[in-house]
Amino acid sequence: MKKIRKITSIICVLTVVLTLSGIVIPVEEVHAQDVSVVKVDPNIQFQTLEGWGINLAWWGNTIGNWPEDKRDEIGELLFGDNGLDMNIVRFNIGAGDNPTHDHMNSGCFLNAEMEGYEPEEGVWNWNGDEGQRNMLQIAKNKGVNIFEAFANSAPYWMTKSGCTAGNVLSLPNFKPEYTDAFAEYLVQVVKHARDYWGIDFRSLEPFNEPDGFWMKGRPQEGMIIWDTQNDILKSLHDKIEENGLDTQLTAMDVWSIDKLDDHYDYYEDITKSYLYQLNVHSYSGDNRRGVNAFVEQEGKRLWMSEFGCGDGNNHNNIENGTKLAEIIINDLREMKPDAWLYWQPVENEEDRDDAWGFIHANYKDTSYKYWIKKQYYTYGQFSKFIRAGYKLIDIGSKDAIGAYDEDSKKLVILMLNNTDSDINYNYDLSKFNEMDEHAVVHRTSSQENLAHIEDASISNKQLTAIAKAKSITTYVVSNIDYIPLGQVKEVDNNIVGTDINEFNYVGNWNYENGNHISDVRDSYAEFAFEGTGVKLYGNKGRDYGMVGVSVDDGAEIWIDLFSEVSKEDTYIFSSKRLAPGTHKIKVRVTGDKNPFSQGCGVGINCARGIDYRGEQINISKTDDREITDVKLGIDFYIDGKKHYDYEYLDTFDNTKQTYLKANGGNNALTHWAGDFLKLNSSKNGPAVIEITNLDDRDIENVTVHIDFKIDGTWHYDYEDISNLDGIINLTLDAHDGSFNIIKNRYEGDYLK
Repeated sequence: MKKIRKITSIICVLTVVLTLSGIVIPVEEVHAQDVSVVKVDPNIQFQTLEGWGINLAWWGNTIGNWPEDKRDEIGELLFGDNGLDMNIVRFNIGAGDNPTHDHMNSGCFLNAEMEGYEPEEGVWNWNGDEGQRNMLQIAKNKGVNIFEAFANSAPYWMTKSGCTAGNVLSLPNFKPEYTDAFAEYLVQVVKHARDYWGIDFRSLEPFNEPDGFWMKGRPQEGMIIWDTQNDILKSLHDKIEENGLDTQLTAMDVWSIDKLDDHYDYYEDITKSYLYQLNVHSYSGDNRRGVNAFVEQEGKRLWMSEFGCGDGNNHNNIENGTKLAEIIINDLREMKPDAWLYWQPVENEEDRDDAWGFIHANYKDTSYKYWIKKQYYTYGQFSKFIRAGYKLIDIGSKDAIGAYDEDSKKLVILMLNNTDSDINYNYDLSKFNEMDEHAVVHRTSSQENLAHIEDASISNKQLTAIAKAKSITTYVVSNIDYIPLGQVKEVDNNIVGTDINEFNYVGNWNYENGNHISDVRDSYAEFAFEGTGVKLYGNKGRDYGMVGVSVDDGAEIWIDLFSEVSKEDTYIFSSKRLAPGTHKIKVRVTGDKNPFSQGCGVGINCARGIDYRGEQINISKTDDREITDVKLGIDFYIDGKKHYDYEYLDTFDNTKQTYLKANGGNNALTHWAGDFLKLNSSKNGPAVIEITNLDDRDIENVTVHIDFKIDGTWHYDYEDISNLDGIINLTLDAHDGSFNIIKNRYEGDYLK
């Protein structure tokens, strides 16, 4: 978790000439200058990525009606192995505007009017929306394995204004009397997709930016909806069950990160329990860490489900690329979504000043021409290398992402340099074990588009590389492994029971060739363990499907077990770093699969519980008297801002396991206040208070405070620790000290 420090080094890189697609790319000579050292630590792990994706809607409405070879060409660019290789698609269940309206078919919103499937009450049209449905099938055929359906508006006849673009003055536009009808509409489309299109929508989202600025007559669908969100979600839950679907509910695609909790707090508890996933858009707001803390507390999966950016219509504007990379990096590092999706990857070449699309195409004629833009190559720097199932790990730079895959033994480092000067980096890989002596490098800059440039050398576990000015660079290190720090306990899948370090199998499981295997939907296995993390190992192959994995009844993440090559006892999943204590991992057979897979199987081989504290403060009680009414406080600095919190621990007679994570909070003028210090568990053992740091930033200028009673009299002391680095051991002994009459307590050098 150590961040960048500066050292002086001399790096001399000889001029090398590379040839890419007939373009000669010189590699500049670099002279002596500062080198930024960035540490990469695989022991500190965050979210497991479900993948990358896009939204269909308008562009699908257009490109899906191109000739078959041309639309397949676009599909390959987005979903194919040689393209962006995305694995998630969101499908827009169109509302269908009033047929007498004509305000959604001009300029950059050409073809933004989406056909609905119930053009009037009780009348269904399953032949509509052909273009978008064509692109949906292309996505599936190219390997997309997670689908979500979403709505921008209810059908026009369910709205107050009679227009699917909104109401006058951006007023609420949904007629509450159509709550059940709207839910029925969405569910019937999802069911029809399963039965007739071969598409299983994992999730369904009935709203899109429900607090946006939608207004009657605007050029796209949108619906302000506040007071009926709760009722619609409850009705959807009931109708999903009535129709025998296993589709999960999602909400609520807020346009601002900062608005998520406002909407969620409005929901009834029963409604909250129906939600598996929360979606946000990164157009506005900056409380990313607050969102991360919120969804972890609620145990929900989190998607950044929509964002788009671009200025001007210059296809080669690198500023559009670096802006996109900056947002993705900030989101992945701070908000930690499980998936990241772009809005419209294809847009009209004409009448578009903000240039959001990855690809611009001629919408107005039959030339079927298109142009690829910098945002496309930028996105590819992420999606082509940081694959679904990869684990995001700690990397000591705010401009970088680190990801590791234990199955393929690959480390990916992505670095953004948004300055006007080249920067020399030395990536410290000393926490890893063996590795190749070079990294494969791809770069997008003002003159390069996902260019495969000269390999970066690795010597003594140090990767030396140059981040070119205004560039996004991805490094892939292969054959790299690490030995987890801390205690590791491996438990075979045949150790069966409900106690710690035992597997509990529920449903239909068979024990075959040393593995427990099931392909029966909703069969699951649970494994309880003690520590700060867990790794799961099992099987992959042609007959294996999508497995759902969750920890401590939290968000379920889907992992694709399909592989062209059969693998046993291979890595499947690892948890993010957890607070010390007792935890449980659940492994569920989803019954879903990759379109290339021949089955939905899940095979379990073993689990490895990990107990790694990293940075921790231990306070051992050496006083032989009874200590009660303990109040533990801590203040510290992050990025120059003071933070403070406290936790009541009652008695000091056993092991108290607490953890520190400074996400969220509020500005209390003199400091940042929040529920940063939490008691995770009390257990039998020596009288020790453990404070384990789970924050991924530098914790500096730490002061520990402790108030307590002995024989009914208050005592107080504090200890300055400076920076939180490694294991720090303190003792508490209150035999000496003096009485402070004003504060009515004893004070002394008790904490050492």
